Amino acid sequence: MDGRANGAAQQQAGRLWVEAARRGEALFHKPFPRDASLSCAECHKPSAAFVDRLVHDVGSGGLFKTPTLINANYNAPYFHDGRYDTYEQVIGHFDQAFALGLTDEQKHDLVAYLETVGHGEQPYTRETVDAVLDEIDNFASVLDTALANRDLPVIE
Repeated sequence: MDGRANGAAQQQAGRLWVEAARRGEALFHKPFPRDASLSCAECHKPSAAFVDRLVHDVGSGGLFKTPTLINANYNAPYFHDGRYDTYEQVIGHFDQAFALGLTDEQKHDLVAYLETVGHGEQPYTRETVDAVLDEIDNFASVLDTALANRDLPVIE
């Protein structure tokens, strides 16, 4: 394959990925079928650095603070207890726990969106003073908990 054909194939793959991420974004905001007051975006608020500063029962036996999704690509394993290695596994958990009925294509689209958001160099929201302060507050909250629990891996 010559350089032009390879470049065209890469551009096409990039366009397909962007389209999948856009469909994933729509799914991220879509209300859950069994409880229209819930959606991914209700807890991971894009306008607030993908956090809501609240705790939720995510179908795993307890209440846990919403983590930010910004830079999440670099923070696996996922979930409050690190039980999931991939976005696919996290999406599978929510699909089952909240009876979302996602198709394989929808799961792929959500992964594309999460990987886009989780890529720290191009966050979804513009960096504003409020967004930076929210992120600092979230970090300080995690650090306070880690210090109180003497959780050295988090502190170091």
